[in-house]
Amino acid sequence: MKKLLSVIMVLILLFAACSKPEEPFAEQPENGKKESKLLPGGINPYDYDKVEDYGFMYVLTKTEGTRTGICFDDLISSIGEVPDEQTWLLLKNGKLINEEPFYDVRTYGGNINAPDEHWVTVCRDGARYSFYINEKTFEIYGEETILPSTEKIFDFNLETYYWISRYPSYGVKAADGTVICETHYSRLSIPFPDRIVAAAKASDVWSDSHCIIFDENGNTVNSSYNHIVFSVFEGGYIGIAYCADPETTFEIEFYQCYDKNGEPMPGGFWLIDKDGNPVSERFTEFYIGEEWNWTVERAEKDDVINVTTSDGEKLSFTVESVLIKE
Repeated sequence: MKKLLSVIMVLILLFAACSKPEEPFAEQPENGKKESKLLPGGINPYDYDKVEDYGFMYVLTKTEGTRTGICFDDLISSIGEVPDEQTWLLLKNGKLINEEPFYDVRTYGGNINAPDEHWVTVCRDGARYSFYINEKTFEIYGEETILPSTEKIFDFNLETYYWISRYPSYGVKAADGTVICETHYSRLSIPFPDRIVAAAKASDVWSDSHCIIFDENGNTVNSSYNHIVFSVFEGGYIGIAYCADPETTFEIEFYQCYDKNGEPMPGGFWLIDKDGNPVSERFTEFYIGEEWNWTVERAEKDDVINVTTSDGEKLSFTVESVLIKE
């Protein structure tokens, strides 16, 4: 009996090893190319590396080598090689939206007043394209295109580019076209003819940012803060720098910055000169009037600054009283 059971088990195992489930809707024709149930418009999904069903449309993707794009390492952005994902958008009624491929497709669902609308935003060659699609009628409307642009500030050219469809990226070129800062910075300002302030980050949260002050040749002058802003007035300027405190509960993400000696920067605020050197003690709280520090970017000369020192002392002074004279 035991011998019979052993023979039966061997036969079962041999049968299981020689059989496998069939691929649904797929067969292997003589030419070796897979075919399957076609998508609307007669599109063969096996012609693409990835097919995603977004409910109101399909996103068809091919990846062919690499391209130059924006990378994130420890929350901070840089330029590097990324997979060249070329994407086409196919509506459920069979209409192919684009003949030339896009990259970085983002969709956002309808709001309470327009639940059938979906906002789609994509990139191609540094330009951002966005439009609405009605999931019931497949109507496309509200189309907007933002092309790469250049703005002249002092003797610099501020370049705006889209690596990611939702957020612009910024860089700087000299008048002769020499690249000073590559276009991967999420915020960039040129407050002085010889200073550029750039922040590389993954979102719009100060604590995950890394701010750098460059000179007119692209050399790093200071890189010790998470956030820097200068308000420049006739006859002077005020600079405020901020470093995140990882122990503070409101910090969603955190990027540790270091001073010029390689020591971790404590959390807080400083008044700084245009090279990023502190011209005040460290403050643990910083307000313009009664509002928290983000309003510093709209500072006026007669605004009152309210701070708390690291010793817990409360101080008040006007912007004009701490202006650094040019």
